[in-house]
Parts: sequence; structure tokens; C-alpha cells
Amino acid sequence: MIDDEIENNFRSFFERWSSSLSGNSAKSVENPLMLQSYKRMLSVQVIRSTVVYKECSPECGEFFLEAQNDILVSHISAAQGSWRAALQAMRSFLENSLCVLYYMDHKVELRQWQVGQFKIGFSDLCKYILLHPDYEPYERKFSCVSNLAKEYATLSKAVHGSSKNFRMAREAEQLAIFPSDKSSLSQWSTRERAVIGNVVLVYLVFFKNYFQGASNISSRSVMGYCFEKRKKEEIRKELSINLS
Repeated sequence: MIDDEIENNFRSFFERWSSSLSGNSAKSVENPLMLQSYKRMLSVQVIRSTVVYKECSPECGEFFLEAQNDILVSHISAAQGSWRAALQAMRSFLENSLCVLYYMDHKVELRQWQVGQFKIGFSDLCKYILLHPDYEPYERKFSCVSNLAKEYATLSKAVHGSSKNFRMAREAEQLAIFPSDKSSLSQWSTRERAVIGNVVLVYLVFFKNYFQGASNISSRSVMGYCFEKRKKEEIRKELSINLS
């Protein structure tokens, strides 16, 4: 008898969460914030196809492929209403996308990482990029690494559940697997806009020669979705890259 009751409860549980999941997913396709997110994610594909495939070894490029997968998971999780998982995946995107820039210059460490003998933390990744001669002159102008460090600290609160603001179950004695929450979507969108925008800008600094002049016009148009008009003007002025 107890087995029958458990099975009935399981089926009821399944119907409730799958209905909530389907409802959130159906609503998200009409939400302009999700469309804006998709447009921003296209820049990640541009970087991968335009730069990473040409500048990185296949082993190093795998970090960027994982980063792209992370940001897709973040987008889909947000569409489902799984906010904490979305923020966790976003933090992983941030880590993996910066690892590419480190390991493309550190082939020995990459080989050590592959056999579990090396690991670099996020703070050290930031320090490396900050002092890189190809990037260092631009930090004062764009503050990309400083901005990403702040975002990483915020996202870490979601990963470790160390902030009440990132809890999904916010009411006492009430579980929340896929809550429909407009404010959480807006907060996630703000984090994603900052993270993708600053990561893309770091790559534009490192690989500006790929996007200057008449190079990759269509790709530059796509990357323009990541930035507001004022930021595009700063990029044009400092990097000689026109993002239409």
C-alpha cells in the first residue's frame, strides 16, 4: 500500500514540475529579455569561429567550447525559471572563457592540467590578464577585468547559496523548483549582460586585428548587440573597431 501511495505522489510531483517547466518555457519565447540574451550569445559563437579556431590549439579551444555550452545552459535554465542554476552556469562561462586566454600562452601548464597536475584560480586568471602587455593599457579605459571580478563575486554567492537574494525557495515551508519570477529574470539578465559584454570586450582587446577595418563586417554587426551606443563609440575610439 505504501508503494502505491509513493508512486501516486511521484506522478503528481512529476505533473506539477513538468507543467511549471512547460509554462515558463512557453512564456520565455515572448519575453524581450530572452531575445536580447540570445543576441548577446551570438557574440560568443563569433569569437569561437573567428578567433579561437585560428589562434588556439584544439586542446585550448575546448575551454571556449565549454564556455559556450555554459552560457547556453544559463540561458535555457533562465527560460525554465531555474535561476540559481542559470547563475551557476554563468560563473562557469566566465571561468572557462578566461582560461582560454591563459592556456593559449601556457602550453606546459595546459598539459599539466590535462593530467590533473595544475589548476589556476579565478583571481590568478585576472592577475595574468591585467598584467598582459596586450591588455594592460586598456584596463584603465574599459575596466573589463575589474568588472568581471565584481560579477564573479556576485555569482559566487549564488553558487554557494551564501546570499538570501539568490534563494529560490523564498517562502517558509514552500519548495520552488521552477518559479515564475519577473524580478529574478531581470536580475539574471543584468548579470548576463555585464558578463558577456565584458568577456567579449576582453577578446576584442586581445584580438582587435581580427575586427578592424573591413575585417569580419557581419561578425562585428552581431557583436554590436552586446554594447550600448556610448560603449560602441568608446570601442571605436580606443580599438579602431566599428560595431554597427
